[in-house]
Amino acid sequence: MGLLQKFFGKYDASKPEKTDPWLEYSAAVAESLGCKCHYFPPDNDIWPAQAAYLIALRNRDITPVLLVLNEDYKMLPEYSAEQRDDLLNKPLIDGKKWLDESFAELQADIELHEGGDYWQEELIGQMSGGQKLQMLITGWQENLVRSQPMLLLEIPTDKPWEVFAWLQFGGWNECPLPEVHMAVCKYWYEKFRARPLVISADTIEYHLTAPIPIADAMDTAKEQCAFCSDIVLQGTGSIGRLADCLHRSSSWYFWWD
Repeated sequence: MGLLQKFFGKYDASKPEKTDPWLEYSAAVAESLGCKCHYFPPDNDIWPAQAAYLIALRNRDITPVLLVLNEDYKMLPEYSAEQRDDLLNKPLIDGKKWLDESFAELQADIELHEGGDYWQEELIGQMSGGQKLQMLITGWQENLVRSQPMLLLEIPTDKPWEVFAWLQFGGWNECPLPEVHMAVCKYWYEKFRARPLVISADTIEYHLTAPIPIADAMDTAKEQCAFCSDIVLQGTGSIGRLADCLHRSSSWYFWWD
């Protein structure tokens, strides 16, 4: 019996035990993906799902990721094994190059419409005023009292970036395409060992074993702004404040409108 089955087996999506629409859906996800899934119903404590994720990290043959279940995001019947295989088999683009080019485009657009002073003084700003990001904030319902129903997926790969081929997240509005998510994830994993923690309809959180060095914070904040400008333009307000968050936090948060 594995660690997850030992401690959290009662939530195994393959063995529904009570009337719960998300349990039934979880079983369908497990069958469609062809991987193990462990279901965590809404609770007043998010610790069971968080602990299960951390335990699953000990298995180097799989990549765990938590999937938030709500009406905004149901991967079935849109999920396509053919698309997954296409994404896994095609060469990855250069994630660092994509981030650099996207940042240059963002800078040029903002300077054109708002001016260079606004870009440098307001959008770049000073590295100060940031707060530590809490792990699994996506897992809470809006009232912050109850957790969201979640699935812990055991994706059968030791390459964390392949999660985005399996779940095919992205490609709508300003959210990058799945292949971009894969390339950027690979780059950040190789540089910082950052890996996907939780995915919802419009958010991703990454988990790191420790915050990034302060010397890397500003450049990484620029990359994250290029990847997901909403976290600055509708969030921290400046890249400097985001950088101050990053060197304090072992979680990264991305949200697309």
